[in-house]
Amino acid sequence: MMEKPLVCFFISMIIGDLCGILLNDFLFLDVAIAASFLICVFLICEKKFFAFMMLFFIIGFSSLLSYFGVGLPVESELNVRIINKSQFYTTASYIGRKVSINGNLKNVDIGQKVLLKGYFNKSTDYDYGVIGNYKVIKIGSKSNDFISILYTFKDKIHKKFNSEIGEELGSEIMAIAFGDSAQLSQDSKNDFKGLGIVYAICVSGLHMLIVFKVLRLCLSLELSIIGGIIYTLFTGCQPSTVRALIMIIILKYSKKLSKNYDVYSALSLAGMLLVLLKPYYILDVGFMLSFLATLGIAMFYKKISKALYKLPKRINESLSISLSVQSLSLPYALFTLKSFSFGSILGNIFLVPIFSILVVLGNVALVASPVKMLFGIISMPIYMLLTALNGGISILLKLTPPMVYIPPIYAIFIMYLYLCYILMRKGYKSVKYGPMLFFVIILINQYSFLPGMSYLQLKNGYGFLVKDKWNTILVSNYEIKDSNERQELKGKFFVNKFVNNAQNSYDILVRNKYLIIIPKSQGKNKTILKVINVKDKNNIIYFYNDGIKYYGINCLQNYDIINEDSSEKKSNLPKDDVDLEIINNKVLVLK
Repeated sequence: MMEKPLVCFFISMIIGDLCGILLNDFLFLDVAIAASFLICVFLICEKKFFAFMMLFFIIGFSSLLSYFGVGLPVESELNVRIINKSQFYTTASYIGRKVSINGNLKNVDIGQKVLLKGYFNKSTDYDYGVIGNYKVIKIGSKSNDFISILYTFKDKIHKKFNSEIGEELGSEIMAIAFGDSAQLSQDSKNDFKGLGIVYAICVSGLHMLIVFKVLRLCLSLELSIIGGIIYTLFTGCQPSTVRALIMIIILKYSKKLSKNYDVYSALSLAGMLLVLLKPYYILDVGFMLSFLATLGIAMFYKKISKALYKLPKRINESLSISLSVQSLSLPYALFTLKSFSFGSILGNIFLVPIFSILVVLGNVALVASPVKMLFGIISMPIYMLLTALNGGISILLKLTPPMVYIPPIYAIFIMYLYLCYILMRKGYKSVKYGPMLFFVIILINQYSFLPGMSYLQLKNGYGFLVKDKWNTILVSNYEIKDSNERQELKGKFFVNKFVNNAQNSYDILVRNKYLIIIPKSQGKNKTILKVINVKDKNNIIYFYNDGIKYYGINCLQNYDIINEDSSEKKSNLPKDDVDLEIINNKVLVLK
């Protein structure tokens, strides 16, 4: 690794950045990570190299504190740019930081710079890079610049596509060519997600690569880079696009300067620049998936391609790219997105070529948009390809199993398998027993030693999970027909049986000791359920509307015995988190 110092420096920045995030809420963990990292570096590296590693660790740590440490008075005046706007929320950029805006901004367009007067409340959101909330009292002057003009132009292009090929297909080409999925229907998003090709509707490194190749066919390197920068600004400066542009510039100029191009160093340099400016990117799923996918291609593409040499060239390339991309990004995706699509390989083989053509045609239409007739001519093949694409997606969705939702513990297990495999390749054979132990722990985790019950707020109503030994039954007040919803519930809660009380009552006998009585549904907002002791017919648990009465042991209140008849001690029912276990006819409440 010391032969590639930029890789080491990038890792140091990430660790420093992470320590900055953990500083306030997880101080002990923060100190443990920082100390462990620095001790390891000190023991492994030379003193001079250790000093540089320390420097980049401090840079990462300081960039995070600098980004989120911006102080604003409660009553303030902000000159911001609107970068995101919907029916429910608005986000603005203030000196490179994100601010969540509350207030009436109907007359302000995305991309515009506007002077706001109001009240600022510091509320840090590391996941999205938001430094606080701003309540707008008064809107001052508005102004436009090059970036706001690009946003306005994008909106006009969208309307032109809607006019030529219809609103649905117009939204699809805007998402595929420019990453603007705001108007894309939820059904279309689910279809892309179901085939594991969501990156096609988010501007990615693939988009930047295609656009740059087309630009180089007709422009010089310098003009192509300028065109790439404009495209990056036009599509909203997504981290994956910026990363790809930086790497392309490094590649092209390394050849001009007769220098060797190292993909790992180029990737690390791009990452360092991005994390320095936007330190919250290390928690951004798109950023991490982009980097892991690129790293996977660099590490495994040639090896996989050689192993599949008997396949036709086009299939070999598509399959090798798909497998190498998923080699590193899959464990992270399973842990963060908690889902996996079996159709991703088929989607990459058969649909990516169509996406590539659509990206090119969409950008050609963009350039030709001032000439109405020419725009209309280019829109015709776009219409045909989008129609074919939707047909292909429909066929592949029927051929492939539904998306599988992965519980977090399974995702951790898969990541652990990766680590054990790497260690075994390095000669540490004894780690082979680790996965066996981990698997036993998973089985123990899934087994319910005590009968249990949970209340869930579902998409279209509510439900109760009844857990006993290896069985988990979900009783919902509506029939769950959506396969994606069923798969999600199976993955999250290990549900192996679905029943509903929409039309009839339902009773469940647990261990011949407890009878769960679930009457016919009384409406979406009414919950009635009883658990009684079969022997003496006494009520143990009684759910009603938004409350609950129970005989039990409340582990959060010093094991106080709660009397069912005492109205003073009845518990309000959180909509999404009530977990009860029955032990010796008493209820243990887990919250």
